[in-house]
Amino acid sequence: MTAITNNKIQQEILDNLKLLPPEKQQEVLDFIQFIQHKLKLSQVDSKNKLSLK
Repeated sequence: MTAITNNKIQQEILDNLKLLPPEKQQEVLDFIQFIQHKLKLSQVDSKNKLSLK
């Protein structure tokens, strides 16, 4: 993904987020944090698998 595309996606997310009521914005934030947590777990799991080799 290029930086231009990434910036466009980020801007589109922000634009749409601003249209949501606060409780829905909180749901979006919760989902982002969930995805970040899964990513961290995946990275730790990958590192653990590499260290076992």
